[in-house]
Amino acid sequence: MDPGGADRPAPGVRAAARQGGAAQDLGGARPGRAAARLGRALLLVALAWLVSVGATWVYVQQRVEASYERSLRRVESETRDLSALLHAQIVESLTAAADLTRVLASGARTGPGPVRALLENLRSDRVSYRRVSLTDARGVVIASTDPARVGTSLSRRAEFERARAERGGAALIVGKPLAAGKGRSSSIPLLRRVAGPDGAFDGVVEVLIAADHLVRQFDAIDLGELGMVALVDLDGAAYARSDGARSTDRPDGPAEASIVAAVLERARISAWGTFGQAGDAQPVGYVVSYRSIERHGLIVLVAKSADEFLDQHALFRRDWISTGAVITALVSLVGLLSLIYLRHERRSAKALAQAFAREHANARTDPLTGLPNRRAFLDLLAAQIEYHRRRGEPLSIAYFDCDRFKQVNDRLGHEAGDRCLLLVGTALSEGLRRSDYPCRIGGDEFAALFPSTASGDAALVMERLRARLARTLAAEGFPVTVSVGVIEVVDFDAGPEALLTEVDSVMYQAKRTGGNRVVAMPSAKRRGAAPA
Repeated sequence: MDPGGADRPAPGVRAAARQGGAAQDLGGARPGRAAARLGRALLLVALAWLVSVGATWVYVQQRVEASYERSLRRVESETRDLSALLHAQIVESLTAAADLTRVLASGARTGPGPVRALLENLRSDRVSYRRVSLTDARGVVIASTDPARVGTSLSRRAEFERARAERGGAALIVGKPLAAGKGRSSSIPLLRRVAGPDGAFDGVVEVLIAADHLVRQFDAIDLGELGMVALVDLDGAAYARSDGARSTDRPDGPAEASIVAAVLERARISAWGTFGQAGDAQPVGYVVSYRSIERHGLIVLVAKSADEFLDQHALFRRDWISTGAVITALVSLVGLLSLIYLRHERRSAKALAQAFAREHANARTDPLTGLPNRRAFLDLLAAQIEYHRRRGEPLSIAYFDCDRFKQVNDRLGHEAGDRCLLLVGTALSEGLRRSDYPCRIGGDEFAALFPSTASGDAALVMERLRARLARTLAAEGFPVTVSVGVIEVVDFDAGPEALLTEVDSVMYQAKRTGGNRVVAMPSAKRRGAAPA
C-alpha cells in the first residue's frame, strides 16, 4: 500500500460509515419517517379530494341526465295525449258537419223549401258554422244562412267541380281553407253533392266551419311560446292552427314549416306517431305527435318545445347542482383543513428531524475543530473491527498527544490554546488520506484510523504529519510538538476501548523517550516486539 496517501476510499470506510452512521440515523429516524409518512398523507388527501369531487359530479351528472330523460318522456306523453284529444274533437266536429250536409242534401231532393226553413234555424249558430249554403246545378247560391251570399256563384271553386264529378253523392268533400276578412280566421269548406230524383247532379250543400272553432278548446292548454296545434292536409296547407301566442293562421315560420314537413313525411308511412324534431330557425328541440284523419285526408298535429316544458327537470337540475356544489365545498373544506394540518405536522416533523440530526451531529462532533469526537471514533472503530475481521485485512490506529501544550494555556491563555488545537485538527484532517478517519479524543489528544493499512505504513503517514505539525506550530510561535503511537490490530476480538487504551500506552512510550516522535507496534499480542 502507498503510505503517501492513496486517494481511493477503502471499501471498509464505506461499510463502516454505514454501520457507524446507524447510530446517527437513530437520532432522526423516527421524525424523518414521520415526515415522510405525512408527505404521503398529503398526497393521499389530495387524491381523495380529487376522487370525491369527481365522483360527486359524475353522480350529479347521472342524476341530471336521468331527470332529463324522465321529463322528456313526460312531455312526449302529454303531447301524445293532446294529439289524441284534438284528433277526437276534430273528428267529432267533422262528423257533425258531415251529418248536417247529409240531411240538407236529402232535403234538397224535394226542393229548396225545406232547406230554406232549416237554414233559417241555423242562422243563429255562428259559432260552429260560419255559413251554410245550397246551390243549384250551376253553382249559384239559392239559399244561405248569410242572405248576402244568395245569388253568388261557387262554380269556379275546385271543390265544386269535384262535387259535380262525384258519383253517388255519399262523399264529404273538404275544400281548401278560405281566407276571411281582417281580424277573422279562415274557414274550412265542406261540400256534399245534391242529386235529383233521377240521380243527376242538382247542386251542392256547403258548410263553412270556422278554423279557430276546431282548435279553440286548446286555448286553455299551455302550449308555451313555441308550441302549436294544427290541422293540415296532405299538401301541407294549414286548415287550423293555434300557437303559443294564441294567434291563428299566422304565416308559417321556418321551424313550423320544418315540423309540418317532418309530419307529412312520417304520415305517408304511419297514420300516427310521436317524434323529436330540431328547429331550423333556432336551436329548440320539439316533441311532435300527429294523427291522420284518413277519411278526409287531414292530419292533426301537436308540437311542444321540449326545452320550454322541462321546467321540472330544470328545478331538479338546479337542486342537484346546488347539492353537488355544497358537497364539493364541504369536501374541499375538509380537504383544505386536512392539508393545512398535515402540512403543519409535516413541517413540524421535518423541523424535529433536523433538530434531532443537528443535536446528534453535535453530540458526535468536536465543536472546536469540527472533527469527530471520541464517541464517533469508537463507533466507527467497532464497525471497522468487524469489517476487517471478516476480510482478513490489516487495520491500524494512531494516537497522539501535544507535547508541552499546558505551557501554551498557562503562558498564552486558553484562547491561544484553542487556536493551537485548531491548527492541529486542521493539519490532521488535511494531512491524512481520504480513506483515513481523524478525530479528537479530547483535550490535546487526537487519533486516526487507517483502514486496510499496516502499522508501518500508518507510521510513515503520521511521521510526515508530525514533521508538518512541528513546522506549522513553530511558525505560529507555539512550543508544541506531538508524540504519536501507532498499533496494528491483530486481535480482532478486542473491543474499541481496549484498543484505544493500547494505542494510548504506545503513545506514552513516545513521550517517555523524549516526545516529538512516532512509535509503532503491531499489537498488544506481540509483547516481545520492539517499538519501531
